[in-house]
Amino acid sequence: MAYPVDGYRRDASNNLPANVSLQAKLDAVFAAQRLKPLLTLIPFSGSSDYLPKPAALHNPVLEAPFIGLSGQQLTTFDHNHLTGESRRIATGRLLKNLQEQGILPATTTRTVEANGSATGQSHP
Repeated sequence: MAYPVDGYRRDASNNLPANVSLQAKLDAVFAAQRLKPLLTLIPFSGSSDYLPKPAALHNPVLEAPFIGLSGQQLTTFDHNHLTGESRRIATGRLLKNLQEQGILPATTTRTVEANGSATGQSHP
C-alpha cells in the first residue's frame, strides 16, 4: 500500500527560509573538510513538523542554504519512506533546484526532465 505525501507542501516556495541556522561548532568541521553545507528535507508524511525556522537574528550562527522540496505526487510505503518512484521524482526535483540556484552546474549533473525527475543520462 502507498500513502500520499501531498499534504506536506504544495509549493516548494511557501514561507521557507532561504537559509537555516546551524550550530557554530560545525563551521570548523565544514572548513576542515572544505565543504559548504546545504540542507533539504525529503518529504514524508508528517515532515511539515520538521521544517526549519528562520535563523534567529540576535544569535550569530553558521547558516546554510535550505532547499525545500514539494511532496506533491510523492508516496511512501510506510508513512516515512518514499517509494522507489517517489525517490526518483524527489531526487530530480532536488537536482533541478540546485541547478536553478547555480549550486550545481547543469553540465555536471544528470539531465532533469521538465517534470523534475532525473533521467539516467549523464553529461560531461
